[in-house]
Amino acid sequence: MAAAAQLTPGGVPAVSSHVNGAETLQAVLQVIDLRTVVHKDNPGASDRFRMLLSDGVYSLQSMLATAENQRIRDGSIKKGSIIHLQEYTCSTIKTRR
Repeated sequence: MAAAAQLTPGGVPAVSSHVNGAETLQAVLQVIDLRTVVHKDNPGASDRFRMLLSDGVYSLQSMLATAENQRIRDGSIKKGSIIHLQEYTCSTIKTRR
């Protein structure tokens, strides 16, 4: 039996406090929810996926880079998956980080 994945304690606050993903933190988080974002203004645009990620205590919303869409399609990333963030960008949207 495989060992349970160890989520990064305090990973969500640590990720959200960085302006860019060039930091040394590479958090291990769990995908709690996964949804397709619908483009009403541009129906021909590439699919985008919104993920709710958790460190076991806190959660944050994220958008998957379109270059990684195949991981959703092939089932590599799904609800309940444990992911290792290697690069990320944290943006402030409507005064929320």
